[in-house]
Amino acid sequence: MTEVAKRIEKLRALMAEQNIDAYVVPTADFHQSEYVGEHFKARKFITGFSGSYGTAVIAKDDAGLWTDGRYFTQALTEMEGSGVRLMKMFVDDTPSTTEWLAQKIPVRSHLMVVSFLWVKDRNMKKYWAQRISRSNMK
Repeated sequence: MTEVAKRIEKLRALMAEQNIDAYVVPTADFHQSEYVGEHFKARKFITGFSGSYGTAVIAKDDAGLWTDGRYFTQALTEMEGSGVRLMKMFVDDTPSTTEWLAQKIPVRSHLMVVSFLWVKDRNMKKYWAQRISRSNMK
């Protein structure tokens, strides 16, 4: 088992303890920069993908990384054996992160979003609920 796969296994155990159905890890810093400092590379830590653009979503039984065409080959190489699937943004019928979440998580789910900008935003729950079309998400 790869180090990344072990991290995801530990994250899922913590998610189960806290009753969290999905964990969203975007690439972001306080300024929503694409190129972030080491402190803000949580997505790299949890997936192994080191590209500058991407969003990881870890669910109880599945995990995906959304990135664009610049990074498809790199992502496949870096995430090999991790259990994280490459979700090719803007290609064919690849669902967006929110579409995928709407399919994967049950109604009245608990969603955790790693975010440096939205931490104090009182509308974060409403934002994600609207994007996932789940007005009763916790």
